[in-house]
Amino acid sequence: MTFAFRGRGTRITTGIAGIAALAVLFGAGFAPGAATAQGNDPLAALFADLPTDPQALAAQIIADVVAIRGLEFREDIAVSSQSLDEFEQYLDSEMGRALPPDRAAAFGRVVNKLGLYRGPVIEDTEELIKYVMMSQAAAYYDPEASSFYVLLGDAPMTLLAPIYAHELYHGLQDQHYDLDAYLLDANSQGLNDDETLARQAVVEGEATYVMTLWMMREVTGQTPSGFALDFAVQMQAQLDGPALRSLMDSQMLPGMLGEGMADAVSAMDDIPPFILETMIGAYLKGMGFVHAIVRNGWEPADRLYSDPPQSTEQILHPEKWLERDAPVAIDFADVENRPVLEDWTLLDSNVIGELQMRIIFNEFGLSDRSVEAAAGWDGDRFSVFERDNELLLLLYTTWDTAADAEEFAVAYQEVLDAKYPEAEYPSLIEIRDRDVLIVEGGSPDDTGAYLRALGRAGKLD
Repeated sequence: MTFAFRGRGTRITTGIAGIAALAVLFGAGFAPGAATAQGNDPLAALFADLPTDPQALAAQIIADVVAIRGLEFREDIAVSSQSLDEFEQYLDSEMGRALPPDRAAAFGRVVNKLGLYRGPVIEDTEELIKYVMMSQAAAYYDPEASSFYVLLGDAPMTLLAPIYAHELYHGLQDQHYDLDAYLLDANSQGLNDDETLARQAVVEGEATYVMTLWMMREVTGQTPSGFALDFAVQMQAQLDGPALRSLMDSQMLPGMLGEGMADAVSAMDDIPPFILETMIGAYLKGMGFVHAIVRNGWEPADRLYSDPPQSTEQILHPEKWLERDAPVAIDFADVENRPVLEDWTLLDSNVIGELQMRIIFNEFGLSDRSVEAAAGWDGDRFSVFERDNELLLLLYTTWDTAADAEEFAVAYQEVLDAKYPEAEYPSLIEIRDRDVLIVEGGSPDDTGAYLRALGRAGKLD
């Protein structure tokens, strides 16, 4: 179940992008050493010549972005500062469109049942989204106003300038590719959650990539390429939640974050890990994907919008997109209408995808095997039902090979053992060649009937 704020084509840049940007400078060899005239920020001298006036700063970075990307802005983008109170009003105005009420009501129970989150059931999804956005947002681009708004205007230039590059690039994306249509209108036509997350990874990953190029160009005087760029991208793309948190807790960064970003870092401790991991995936795994596609030139970039990736599997394994290895679509139309399910209420039915499969394994202590256990994913479909405050999960997965299916099933059995420590809890895993069918919950007497219903799923290659 994808967690994202979907108000129009709005792109909200969080502190994750800024922290990753600073990591680039450290990785490029600009590690802090002796104190400088800039105080606690040993990198500030590298950005000392940038203008402090917001519009002047935007104008300079726009020229840099055009030089990097080779794509012209079609119209001006206004830059404004916005208070957190004003941002909260904006979030309130967009919340209904961003989060349909029926999904909001079921969100907490569904993510628990899927295993994305082991913590207390999230009771107020709207408040959680607002907390995440209010605590983590550094800036956002509003396509309807063709403007971007800075929420951390007092941040040090070391952090502020990369955020400008990121948000201004969202403006360029919107002018050429229409982010509303790409992320929202298309979603209303039937994109599943995993496909939506893949498109978010394109948009955020490309902006993070250009931000990385801009920073390295600003520091070295030339657009990076070759090994230096490969290293910077790889370093960021490999970051996960614990690694990012360790980086933020190190002695290197606190003096460079500024008060607002330091507060955002502290607030991360109160955000469910699966939300942070999903956000990191969009920014950093997305950046790795974009780099793999455009490393030798920007010509293929247009295809990311005209023929977008269909799954996070393609984001994690770019060759899958290049080879047009599309996931198998699994149809539950003949599953959910079975008599055994007639007294159950459907809460949600969607696709988990490879990225969030990894997150599930991580959540249950299998972080050392999560990548391997989720590799070979070729499609899935889940439905979560409710009856008398009891939940039932039906999950159908399909894999590239029978060996992939077996590896997933073995690892997933460990998830079930941890999820339901009471031995009598009804759950079942059945391997059928390259397919793995999973039933969790319901009456033990009906487990076989649930499995037979699940077996009626259709597969559309």
